[in-house]
Amino acid sequence: FLLAIETDSPPPRFRVEQEVTVLIDRLPVGALYQAADGVRLNRIAQAVSGYGSTQYATLEDWSQALFAVSAEQLEHLLLRDSDRNAPLPVLLTLRTRTGDERLVELSGYRFDHTKVWLLNDVTQRERDRQALESHRERLQSILDTAVDAIVTIDSTGVIDQFNGAAERIFGYRSQEVVGRNVRLLMPSPHHEAHDHNLVRCRQQGTGKVIGNTRELVGRRKDGAEVPLELSVSEPDSHGRFTGFIRDISGRLEQEAREQELLSRLAQFDRLSTAAQMAAGLAHEVNQPLAAIGHYCDVIADAAAAASNGDIERLAAHLRDEVARAGEVIRRLREFVKPADAIKEPLQVRALVEDALRFVVYEARTAGVNCKVDVATDLPRVLGDAVQLRQVLINLVVNAIEAMVQDGTATRIISLSAERQADSMVQIIVQDSGRGVSAEDQEQVFEPFVTARPDGMGLGLPICRNIIEAHGGELWAEPSEMGGRFCLTLPAA
Repeated sequence: FLLAIETDSPPPRFRVEQEVTVLIDRLPVGALYQAADGVRLNRIAQAVSGYGSTQYATLEDWSQALFAVSAEQLEHLLLRDSDRNAPLPVLLTLRTRTGDERLVELSGYRFDHTKVWLLNDVTQRERDRQALESHRERLQSILDTAVDAIVTIDSTGVIDQFNGAAERIFGYRSQEVVGRNVRLLMPSPHHEAHDHNLVRCRQQGTGKVIGNTRELVGRRKDGAEVPLELSVSEPDSHGRFTGFIRDISGRLEQEAREQELLSRLAQFDRLSTAAQMAAGLAHEVNQPLAAIGHYCDVIADAAAAASNGDIERLAAHLRDEVARAGEVIRRLREFVKPADAIKEPLQVRALVEDALRFVVYEARTAGVNCKVDVATDLPRVLGDAVQLRQVLINLVVNAIEAMVQDGTATRIISLSAERQADSMVQIIVQDSGRGVSAEDQEQVFEPFVTARPDGMGLGLPICRNIIEAHGGELWAEPSEMGGRFCLTLPAA
């Protein structure tokens, strides 16, 4: 503090002046006062301003030196009748002898014939205030630009902070909800039970609420319910809780779409299995049908030679039924026969990533981490995108189900690709499961051979047929890391 004193009255006696000088020098604040021999500064005022006690002789000089204003301008800061009116501080810049600037609050007083200026050095306080304000602005900017909703409530459940993301999720403006209970954002029965649950948390501890992410349902301003993911921070020293909220409606819709795609893929897989079975059945059934037809001809010839018309007619009817059965099998084969492949240049990485999108839900549910290590500069491969995608999906799903069935703790599937010297591109599907034994590496491609209780053993044979139809190969090979299936495709 600086205390400036000027008197309009005649100088007091020397003894009184000495006593005043000693008193002012002992003040715990800076003082500037008018003595008989000029304007003086006490020791604290000297330390603050850097000036000597009698650097200047008049108050005008001091006003100009310290504040770059005239003494007359400072007069406007004086308040008359100060016993009934508190001085109003004015923020001014004080310039020290070395040229440094200090921020001060200046208040002017008048006591009888004495004028007094009190100066409060608020430099550090203003710096702290500006730093705090800057910190608040940065924090508010972070809150307003955060993707997740951030809602802060006090110990009674009253909202005191509601960021922009929360406004978008719930449809309320911040001004509409701040000061209201957070149960406003909850549907029944959580709406009615929230206050009781909050009291129980305060009495028994936060328990499972803090630090855990859980899914629940919120209520928008229009009454619609929205699925949410919520995590709550530890309460601060004032008992305030901060909730971090994410709208998961998009994720749930995506998972539903993925599940629908998986169902369609499963249906496609069943149709492919039916095609394989129909081909196998047709091949197996056509041979005995041909033999039956031949026997019918023999019987008919024998009946004709024996002039036995009844047996001859029966043989003819039997031959017609055999022909009809053959036609039914032919039509069945045509019905389930896959369409001709539409081959085109395909990017390997895009093909792999596209296949993984169809199994991401199943992988997440099984706790499997899928990794892709495919360079973007690989040559394109020539093939049918739908069929090749189905092959990769089948290999990945097989790996997921094998690791789940074996109880593998750390479940990882890695899909990689590399260029081969013979103008081929090799794609590798590697998992961290038990793998395929050496004796089973070729047997797994045989029809109706499977280790799954509910499997039919036709997926891998179909996959091999598809790859071979593309001019490539599909095989299993030993690996210390787990199951490993490799396929090659010709470069476009």
